[in-house]
Amino acid sequence: MVLRFKHDSTARHYLACIPTLTLGIMGSAVLPVSSAFASTGIVAGFIIMVVVAAANAYTCDLLLWQAYKTGMHDYETLSYAVGGGIWKFITEVSIVVLMVGTLVGGITQIGEAGATGILYFNPNVTGPIVNGSGRILMVIFVICIVAPLCALKNMRRLEWAGWGGFVIVCAMTITIIANACYNRMPYVGRDGEFAAVGFSDFSSVTGAVSTFGFVFYVQPIMMPLLSEMPATERGVRILSWSTRVVVLGIAFVVYALIGFFGAADFGSNTQGNILENDLGGGAGQGVLNVAMSLYLALSLPPVEFPTRKTVDYWLPVALVRWPWLRHVMETGSILCISLLLALLFPSSSAKVLLVTGATGVMMASYVVPVVNHLLLYFGKARCQRRSMQPSSMPDDSAHGTNLSAPDPKIHSPAFEPDAEAQAQMKVQKDLEGAVSPLDPAALNPPQRHCDPHHYRTSTSWTAREYLKEICLPLLVLAVGMFCSIAALSTLGND
Repeated sequence: MVLRFKHDSTARHYLACIPTLTLGIMGSAVLPVSSAFASTGIVAGFIIMVVVAAANAYTCDLLLWQAYKTGMHDYETLSYAVGGGIWKFITEVSIVVLMVGTLVGGITQIGEAGATGILYFNPNVTGPIVNGSGRILMVIFVICIVAPLCALKNMRRLEWAGWGGFVIVCAMTITIIANACYNRMPYVGRDGEFAAVGFSDFSSVTGAVSTFGFVFYVQPIMMPLLSEMPATERGVRILSWSTRVVVLGIAFVVYALIGFFGAADFGSNTQGNILENDLGGGAGQGVLNVAMSLYLALSLPPVEFPTRKTVDYWLPVALVRWPWLRHVMETGSILCISLLLALLFPSSSAKVLLVTGATGVMMASYVVPVVNHLLLYFGKARCQRRSMQPSSMPDDSAHGTNLSAPDPKIHSPAFEPDAEAQAQMKVQKDLEGAVSPLDPAALNPPQRHCDPHHYRTSTSWTAREYLKEICLPLLVLAVGMFCSIAALSTLGND
């Protein structure tokens, strides 16, 4: 019996969002968590995971609430609405740096995992396919798998790739658990191996925190999905719950299982890439490595989509007007640059990934959501201050969209807009310049609730309000900054 859902049913939206977000959040992040667990020990490892996962889930909800209250539909237009052009540009640069770094690191790991897998089948194999960090395999996987998936129009169409990738990750998780149980988890509880608390020096602390700090970020991948959701509060809620399921459920459980059982099996010998450890050897591990190369390739399109969406804002509409040509040009440029960097500097990809992750994750996952929240909360956001005269509103016909389209609820004969409603409609008109011509919302302009003047839900000033709306966001920001500083501090380590 095959379950069938209506195209716009809530279940159908969940089934599209959850696998897509799962594919984007895990990617190559499943490979180093065992090594981080071995450094932290059992108790500290789980505590760090809980803190970082909760912080990322919190900032995801912040971003979605901000988008709902401002009527925006992606990261870029939200940043423009809150902080203007400069803040939007800072956000865009942060996203591109983070995503391109992730692409370069992922492509490099594809080559390494594939080449190692081939050697497990036949250790005597030589030649270019296994030499040079698997550069030929990088090119093959990018051309044959990554590029065709990046050609899809909408990110939600990656759901089947998400389900396929999840099956591969589950197979690797089961293999690690079975191997650890077969060996009777020899290192559990042993000091210097996988103790209850394993921190031995500052470098082990920073190394582990830097790993856990980057494995739960999903904000830049989540926000482009918002324009593909129902343009109502229902769409925001579906995406919010999908993100919570992925971050606090699927990703957390997978990381915990791989991290715990991998560290329990190998102790201090756990490699930064768990595939470099002996998981049975022979053809079986060869199949696992090649399958993981396929999985890594499947996980790159969700990273490329937000990169292309941001780059599309930088390409003038007058230069290239055809959407399909813009798509091809931008996707080709992003993949070629990422592949070229991976081919030229395969041995340096770890440091590139570390630096881009430390800066990009801190900005996109912590700084931007928290700063947006505080500006909106105190009424200092651009969309709350800006008021334009109709004569100064630019024409939006070139973008094929109209963010200032009248809300039927406001312009119904029975409702006369007050001054605040009129001001907000003018703000929406002003924001039209931030709309990308490739954005799905350009064809179906969003009609979400737009009320940034009432972003603050409570008018009373209580201790609870102070802790929830000011102290908690600042605490989350501190968590992100600590993770980034910890990551950068490991650059000098061998």
